[in-house]
Amino acid sequence: MMPSITLLAKVVFLATTSLAAQNFSTAECGQTKGCLFQPPDCVPFENCVYALSYSATNSGEVVLELLGQVSAPNNTYVAVGFSKDQMMGQDTVTACASYNNSPFEGHLTYNPSRTNLNVPLDEESQNMILRTIASDVDNNTVYCKLVQKIEPPSNVLADFVAPLNQEYFILMASGPTRTGSNPGLLKHNKTPFISSEMINLLQFQS
Repeated sequence: MMPSITLLAKVVFLATTSLAAQNFSTAECGQTKGCLFQPPDCVPFENCVYALSYSATNSGEVVLELLGQVSAPNNTYVAVGFSKDQMMGQDTVTACASYNNSPFEGHLTYNPSRTNLNVPLDEESQNMILRTIASDVDNNTVYCKLVQKIEPPSNVLADFVAPLNQEYFILMASGPTRTGSNPGLLKHNKTPFISSEMINLLQFQS
């Protein structure tokens, strides 16, 4: 007897959800990587508004897994800000973003005040600092696995790309991107996440 279409649909849905959830494994949280979730104890790709994992490597980099709910499967972003206080402004930002219907990938931006600007670096220079390992979008949730240099090159101002060997408050936000010839991040459309304490991004080793 052939399985019903409804049953087949459920199997496909569960398989897809299972594969997507494997992109952000929570099993290593607190062991080989630090993790932040909003709401606490949420499940990635199911009910997390935001999630972040971080782990340092022995090659001078930090592996970041960034996840967030978005309003559309493209031309949106989820971003993490590294701040010395719990307010937006004077922060450096690493974003998982889609511009002009492109795939999601890592981008370096910064908040000089209440606005967000692209870091004034060419693509080659940005790729030396930040690499995209994987990205996915499923169930209105975007995921990027990124690798970022702990210390940016000496010719890059800390106002643009902060060194990750300091403690920071972690800010997370998501929203639409600006398309066209000058793409960028627009104002968030979900309540941002703000960590209650400063985070040491080098605390865990992968």
